[in-house]
Amino acid sequence: MSEKPKGGGKNDSPFFEVKDPILIAKIFDVATRHHHKVTLWLKAQTVKFEAELTYDERVYKNMVCKPPLGFDLPGLYNLLANQGSSEILGSINIEHTNFFFKTTCNSTADDKYIHLGMPPSIFKLQRRQAMRIPFQRNFAPTLSVFDPTKTFDSSKPIVKGDILAMRMLDLSVGGCGVAAKIDEADKFAKGTKLRDLRFLVRGMEIVAEGEVKHVLKTTNDRGKPMLRVGIQFGQLKMDYETVIGQFVLDESRKIFTLLQ
Repeated sequence: MSEKPKGGGKNDSPFFEVKDPILIAKIFDVATRHHHKVTLWLKAQTVKFEAELTYDERVYKNMVCKPPLGFDLPGLYNLLANQGSSEILGSINIEHTNFFFKTTCNSTADDKYIHLGMPPSIFKLQRRQAMRIPFQRNFAPTLSVFDPTKTFDSSKPIVKGDILAMRMLDLSVGGCGVAAKIDEADKFAKGTKLRDLRFLVRGMEIVAEGEVKHVLKTTNDRGKPMLRVGIQFGQLKMDYETVIGQFVLDESRKIFTLLQ
């Protein structure tokens, strides 16, 4: 299997490019046999939809997929014509691994199925751990946490003075990074257990426990000193893990689109 980091061989890209045609064909064959759905979208983000891979009318190196009921297939072909190419982007989940790809959508007389070219390469995340999605300052959630230097008593109400609030720097299903004050270093030593972590993702309040995994003295985007604190979540409730996972996947698609 041939892999290389996406982006001219640089290691700063989150994606590895897989170019082995046998492996690529095997991945899509498994997905087709199990009727997996692919998410497809245009680079301009004018349309995004899910389609089910199917063996119906499968020919040569094309993949055939069934669009959702009522999908405007002629409208899709018009959008492709307007963008000046037949390129379409996609992602698919196989055994809990998200693969991203760029291929062509071939306009045919078939009014039931979408015909896609087999992509020459696919991309997966470089790291084994979950992808971390960075936040711009103006769109970053605020994370609140019970002050770890105080004694947590679940039988007593938490008051304002017990809470620390920090800007979230990035987020994954496994944890997050936050910006703490330099003078709060004693509160966030490596291994410190954190209670009553709270933050919002797409309108849902996430409540969790965590542990400080690393601390780094650095500067923020305005050149001021800060502590970058890496937090690993404890066991998340399924609802929380689902909403964070979907957020990370959607943002991963955006990052992949920008790299194309």
